[in-house]
Amino acid sequence: MNPFDIEDLKYAKQDLYHVGAHRYDIECICKNIFIENDVYYFVFNLKNFSQTSYELSEPRFAVESKSHSSRKLNYEKQLNPKLVSNSGKIDPHYEGYMVYAFDKFTILKDQVFNIYVYEKSGTRNFRISLGYRDLRKARELNDISAIKTITRH
Repeated sequence: MNPFDIEDLKYAKQDLYHVGAHRYDIECICKNIFIENDVYYFVFNLKNFSQTSYELSEPRFAVESKSHSSRKLNYEKQLNPKLVSNSGKIDPHYEGYMVYAFDKFTILKDQVFNIYVYEKSGTRNFRISLGYRDLRKARELNDISAIKTITRH
C-alpha cells in the first residue's frame, strides 16, 4: 500500500451513521473506523450549529464496562492515542474533523470504547460509545476498495 497521510482519512466515504452525539447545537459523529498494521484509526466529524465557537479540549478515551453495578466488577482502562489530527476550534456554522490513531486493543461484548469530548472553558461536553460490533466494522486500509473511496472534496 502507498503511504497515506492521516489527514486524508477524513475524506473517506462515511460508513458509520449510528455512532455519535448531538447536544448543545453540536454534533459529533464517528464517520469511520480503519485498521492497518494493528493500528486503529477513528475519524470523527464535528459540526457546530450554534452561534458560538466550540474549542476542543483534550478528549479522553477509555475502555469501560457497559453497565456499572455495585455487585459486578467494573473495568476501566484509559487509552492514549499515538497520533492526533484535529481541528482544535470549530467556528459557528462550520464543521471540523478529528482523526485519532490507537495501537491495537480489544474489547469484550460487555465493554464499550467511550470517547469523552470536552469543550475548553465551557460545559458543552458529551460522550460517544462504540461497542464490540462497531469495532468489528473497521475497514482495512490495505484493502484497495477502502483506499479508492478516499477522495478530496
